[in-house]
Amino acid sequence: MTEDGDTHEIPGAVKGFIPLRNRREGLTTHIGEGLTQWTFGEHTGYGLSEFLRQV
Repeated sequence: MTEDGDTHEIPGAVKGFIPLRNRREGLTTHIGEGLTQWTFGEHTGYGLSEFLRQV
């Protein structure tokens, strides 16, 4: 949300994905790191998206 209260939807497309796993204190967390291409109007940017699931 912007300072003036507007909201924008910024779509992303995952271009590469790395599945990871972390084990600590008897808990396992599945982690997914994705190189993501974000698009907003005519602008395109790249960054990371992350997915976590504790099992």
